Amino acid sequence: MAGKPSLKSARLSKSSVPSGWVRYLAELLAEKGFPPEPLLRRCEIDPAVLTKNEERIGLIQFASLVNEAMRTTGDSDLGLDFGLRGRITDFGVLGYALLSARDLRQAIEFVSLYYRIFDPFIAFEFESVPPLVHARAVESADLGPFETFAHEATLACTAAIASEVLDEPVAPTRLTLRYCEPPHSRRYPAVFGCRPEFDAPHTSIEFEDKHLNAPLKFSNQEMAEICRQQCERLLHAAMGQDSLTLKIKQLLLETPGQFPKMDGIAAALGMSVRSLRRHLGIEGVTYQELLDQVRRDLALDYLQNSQLSAEQIAQLVGYGEAASFRKAFRRWTGKAPGEFRS
Repeated sequence: MAGKPSLKSARLSKSSVPSGWVRYLAELLAEKGFPPEPLLRRCEIDPAVLTKNEERIGLIQFASLVNEAMRTTGDSDLGLDFGLRGRITDFGVLGYALLSARDLRQAIEFVSLYYRIFDPFIAFEFESVPPLVHARAVESADLGPFETFAHEATLACTAAIASEVLDEPVAPTRLTLRYCEPPHSRRYPAVFGCRPEFDAPHTSIEFEDKHLNAPLKFSNQEMAEICRQQCERLLHAAMGQDSLTLKIKQLLLETPGQFPKMDGIAAALGMSVRSLRRHLGIEGVTYQELLDQVRRDLALDYLQNSQLSAEQIAQLVGYGEAASFRKAFRRWTGKAPGEFRS
């Protein structure tokens, strides 16, 4: 692990995770008989976040909550239970890209290119060496005591998502884990489909390459391409300038159709609403203007590159009614959606 930054490094301390992750953990705590609210408050997380799907939570706060939850419950397998609750839509636009991918090969391509944008802990590197495909987990930081939970949650979530999108499960031929065998290792074969090897140099999964062409249940190439383009924007934003404007646009693009309110964005950036408003003023823009820019750009992209109806586009850019979307679109462009497309 030498040379890797800690979770509290300057770069990672600015990262955030979806509020849904906090909600899954809170549900687990409640099921085990531990009220989650006291733990949330000890980690400086407002319990109100449990009812706000569009919010973001600081990475350090989430890691602190996990450590507190494991200490309180005494359950070493919390990572497995947490990961198995994962749903593909938890990954925002990347989740929709995976859901609409043509086959497993294209889904893997999306994961290898864009997964790190949405999971600040672990990314995947893939290598095809016929007749096998190797998927290796790469940590972005020295996870310390958080390591086992992070790996278990990521792998269990991957297994849960695979069952969502594949007609037939893909059983791994080999699973290696870089940490020592935990007390609950007896659960692993049922969750992952094979018995893993512990204390390995890397966490990795192998499966037969014949599965690469396995079709996905909800394949839709038009939607997959739209989502891929949005993932590209997020990637470029993450690699680009450090301006507050770009950071906010990146956060907005992560959850198209469910855009965070200003207080949610402020919390994700680790600042107060007042401070956020002041910094945006320095850059000469308001939060509403940024939200409108993102909505407009997405709407133009959908109109130019898809055959989606105005009603469908309205939902994708966060309008509950097509009439409201048409009114906003005319304000942005001076044209109705139908006039722009023609």
